[in-house]
Amino acid sequence: MARYHTIHRQLEESPEVKMFEKYNDFAKEMSDKTGELYPTTKLYRLFKNLRAALSMGLSLPDWCSKEEHEKLEDLAHLSSLIRTHTPQMTRIVAGPMVQQFLENIEKSDKGLDGKEIYLYSGHDVNIAQFCNAHKIPDYGTALIIEKLRGPDSQVYARYKSLVASILPDEESRSCFPTYQTQSLVDTCLSISNK
Repeated sequence: MARYHTIHRQLEESPEVKMFEKYNDFAKEMSDKTGELYPTTKLYRLFKNLRAALSMGLSLPDWCSKEEHEKLEDLAHLSSLIRTHTPQMTRIVAGPMVQQFLENIEKSDKGLDGKEIYLYSGHDVNIAQFCNAHKIPDYGTALIIEKLRGPDSQVYARYKSLVASILPDEESRSCFPTYQTQSLVDTCLSISNK
């Protein structure tokens, strides 16, 4: 993850991220109201907490107006996009999940596990990163990846053409100490290249 954090720090100096600076006063106001320190680029955490409360039928706290909530939502969206702003960041953030999908398709195709379906769940942040990487709108999204066998007996993943640019490369794999073995990576890449 050190490489990701280095890239992220470099991105924080970019014009895209500098636009967060105009929200510094708002971040201080939210920190004062909540008693928690929220740097501008981390206000998404406050938004996620409020969104969770709203999803349980609770109302916004008295200290948070509808306008403030909308501003938090905008900032949360920007923060989310930043995590997959560059191809390298996308590989690091979303690549391992895609690789796991491909590994399971390969195992299933070879009859190594006897499973007919894989179901995955994740936190909103994980799913949002995957959706951002694929330009899919977040929240309320169901992701379905279908394994097919063509008339030529080749295995196809209906969504495979979307993943080539986000599969982890060697540099991305080095960010994770428990990353998959090279033989697995080669297997997964061969699926995506068929």
